[in-house]
Amino acid sequence: MITPWNEILSSSALDLIKASEVLAKKPNLSSLWMIESPILKDYALSDYLENDALNPMHTILPFPEDFFKLDAVELDSTSDTSINKTNEEFMMYLRNQEEDFVISLVRADFEDGYNNEVLDFIDKCIKENRYVTFVWLYQVYSRHNSDPRVLAGALRIVESKSTIDDIDTFYPMVELGLKSQNPMCQEAAIMTIETWRDKQSLQLLESVKLNSSIMQQYANIVISELRREVA
Repeated sequence: MITPWNEILSSSALDLIKASEVLAKKPNLSSLWMIESPILKDYALSDYLENDALNPMHTILPFPEDFFKLDAVELDSTSDTSINKTNEEFMMYLRNQEEDFVISLVRADFEDGYNNEVLDFIDKCIKENRYVTFVWLYQVYSRHNSDPRVLAGALRIVESKSTIDDIDTFYPMVELGLKSQNPMCQEAAIMTIETWRDKQSLQLLESVKLNSSIMQQYANIVISELRREVA
């Protein structure tokens, strides 16, 4: 985890102007510091990006309207070369957005039946290139696997946007979520299994003993349902 700057956190009389002065002198710091900063914890990501005092380096908005335009790529071509080029360019776009995406991911509220900024973004990505989007999402988790909030958020995306056809891609994440000591990760993993409703994930859920009695009760309900359907 990236530690916020001592210059920002140690002052007892912090305000946005002083914060912006420090920020301007530290152009190389990752924007992930925002997650932990007590100055900015009550600000939405869009507030940070659009406010000159908060964002003196004028970070580009994370999901611009023209984000999905791929220049000089034959989108309707079926040649291997063109497809690979399309995939590579889209992956590059996604990786350029990763830091801002992770900030949004760990701050997002996931409520059943409702989209949020993160899910809206993933929807657009899936429409553009489902394969690359899901590969990138797995890579996002892999690069931030020390933070359970990233795994929990990524699994909520998987639960909401994947199908049983994607099980091979995300099965390892679900297994790690179940074995995590974090209840948010466990819940997101169980929800994904409940969505997939297949024998392989049922067997995984049956094989794991959860450390939380509440999560185990939830798992037992899902196990009972799936045994009647797929066992």
